[in-house]
Amino acid sequence: MREAERVRGWAGMGGGKKFWGTFFCGLVLFLGDLRIPAWGAEPSSEEQKRRALEIRLAISRLSETQVEERESLYQEIVESCPATKEAEEALWALSNLYLDSFPEPQEQTAQEVLELFLDRYPDSAWGLQVRSRLILLYSGTERRERAAELCRELLGRRPETLPASCRPFVALAEAVVWDEEKDAERAKEAYTQVARLYPGTPQAEFAARRLADLSAGRSKGK
Repeated sequence: MREAERVRGWAGMGGGKKFWGTFFCGLVLFLGDLRIPAWGAEPSSEEQKRRALEIRLAISRLSETQVEERESLYQEIVESCPATKEAEEALWALSNLYLDSFPEPQEQTAQEVLELFLDRYPDSAWGLQVRSRLILLYSGTERRERAAELCRELLGRRPETLPASCRPFVALAEAVVWDEEKDAERAKEAYTQVARLYPGTPQAEFAARRLADLSAGRSKGK
């Protein structure tokens, strides 16, 4: 629930586009209950594994207020134990830390660690969560096109790695990106796909309304 509350809090950020805070709440709540499958990292060496577990134990002894100490230890796992599942966990934990534990969310730094995650572990079991969080962070910013690219990556994944219940959310997210970019042709194409592929869903209904608006020459939000 904490992440969903943060999404609501972000509704006024990134140009004041309330759509994204409300829209992603459903997806984030779903992801919060998603069961993580087998890890995607390469098998670790015993030495890296032992070191990672030692560092995790040290982290467990820190209080929530010792933010810089936790940050340093997570970074040590990332740097010294890259072939372990703990390194994947550490990158995700760092993104949580930068978004939740500082007086002001450090969104740029969170984006960097999440992009590092995708660069190192593109096929990780955490891929859905990482890409979804990046889409949210990039929405309403100058990096909206990267958000659309991430949507396409998710939609191109195998059904077992992107549940059917997530697909309408992600497809609509791509359409909204192009809408906000004022790329009417791409927006119409993407909205049409949502309406065609996911009939009867709230996302399809939204897409149909926006298609009507675009055909009438009305901009988003008017």
